[in-house]
Amino acid sequence: MPALTPDPGRADPHRHQAAAAFLMTLPEPWTLGPIRAHRLAPELLERCDLTGWRLDGRLRRRLTLHPEGVRDYGAVLTARIRDLRAPGAPREAKPRAACSRCGSLRSLVHGRTVCVACATAPPAPPALHQAELAAEVRAALRTARRAS
Repeated sequence: MPALTPDPGRADPHRHQAAAAFLMTLPEPWTLGPIRAHRLAPELLERCDLTGWRLDGRLRRRLTLHPEGVRDYGAVLTARIRDLRAPGAPREAKPRAACSRCGSLRSLVHGRTVCVACATAPPAPPALHQAELAAEVRAALRTARRAS
């Protein structure tokens, strides 16, 4: 009888068990149940093989980082596994858009092209005519001369 060789498309069963156990022992609320852990184990192993991660505390910390605001921990965990990069790999910087009014790179108001400072600033006074502007400048200069 020929010896059974592992299917090249399937992971080593011992590694699969280790990956599923790793996912089932993540800290609460990240812990996965056995069914979801076994479904996600092959993907975790594939990403670990491609990126050089090991099933250890560093990976555990990376996958469970910043839990605040998460509603569906299983979905976020799946997305983090699929997006796993090599340890220490630089993150891709997202291009920042400049404010359309002042040109700064501060945070823009959600869905808009203006920064928070410009969006909350009082409206600019109406532009003066050239003659009115010249009269205001002369008056300011006269006041400054009198004060000195």
